[in-house]
Amino acid sequence: MFGLFSLLIALVSYVPYFIALHKKRIHPHAFSYGVWSLLSLVGFCAQVTGNAGAGSWALGLTALSCAAVAIMAYRNDGIGITGSDWLSLIGVLCAIPLWYYTQDPLPALVLAVSIDAMGFYPTFRRNYLKPHSDMLLMYSMSGLKFAVALLALEEYSTVTVLYPAYLFASNFIFVVMVLVRRRMVK
Repeated sequence: MFGLFSLLIALVSYVPYFIALHKKRIHPHAFSYGVWSLLSLVGFCAQVTGNAGAGSWALGLTALSCAAVAIMAYRNDGIGITGSDWLSLIGVLCAIPLWYYTQDPLPALVLAVSIDAMGFYPTFRRNYLKPHSDMLLMYSMSGLKFAVALLALEEYSTVTVLYPAYLFASNFIFVVMVLVRRRMVK
């Protein structure tokens, strides 16, 4: 039930986001979303191997949604890539061989969470400078989605809890930062 609820929250949050993106009212960072798509895929695969069950569904949908946002954002605005953006992509690409080499999803997952934080940097930077360039509803709902996904886990372990717990926290920290910046800019 919690797994389905997390998917419903995801759908409710992504529909207005995709509409706003299509109408070019928001300008998410395409490279961040590309990195997040790959990271979410790694996290989803780790959760599946860790027997997360329905608790992994939200991350699987997130991987697909982030890929779609990356493509749409690229079509709308292109990619403004910095050196740190490339470092985050290289890090993501290192997570997969690390998992293969160690035969343990945890090192790859720790690397993925670290890289996700670096991958969030372009979005933090853009929204710090232009705090009205993105839609906070989606980030708020994403935080909620991952809180519910944590409740849907069929097996609790570091492998199944780490990534959704990080995503819950990072989304809400981002929302708070943007709200504070919007007040400062006013």
